[in-house]
Amino acid sequence: MIKKKPLPIGKSIFSKVIEENLVILDKLAFDEIKTKQMVKVLDNLKLEGKILIVLPEPNKNVQRSSKNIEGVKTSLVNTINVYDLLKYSKLILTLDSVKSLEEVYQKV
Repeated sequence: MIKKKPLPIGKSIFSKVIEENLVILDKLAFDEIKTKQMVKVLDNLKLEGKILIVLPEPNKNVQRSSKNIEGVKTSLVNTINVYDLLKYSKLILTLDSVKSLEEVYQKV
């Protein structure tokens, strides 16, 4: 059984939608650990400022590729918190992350 999470996280994500600070990608995966690849993705998306990338499951290549970029943090669906959603101005989700969020953070 999937444990339901509190609504403030859902409301924080919804505020990103309203503010147009949410980007949803089909997938985010790299063949190898390369910071340059992550920088290129962020440049192509024209994202600046603090960015939170939410992944549905651990992805070593994506997590390590973004680790050395200032203002960028990766998190998993089951570990995100309201503080991070408020601290980071932009939010990047994959389609799989959205599906997981719907399961975990739906209204009880």
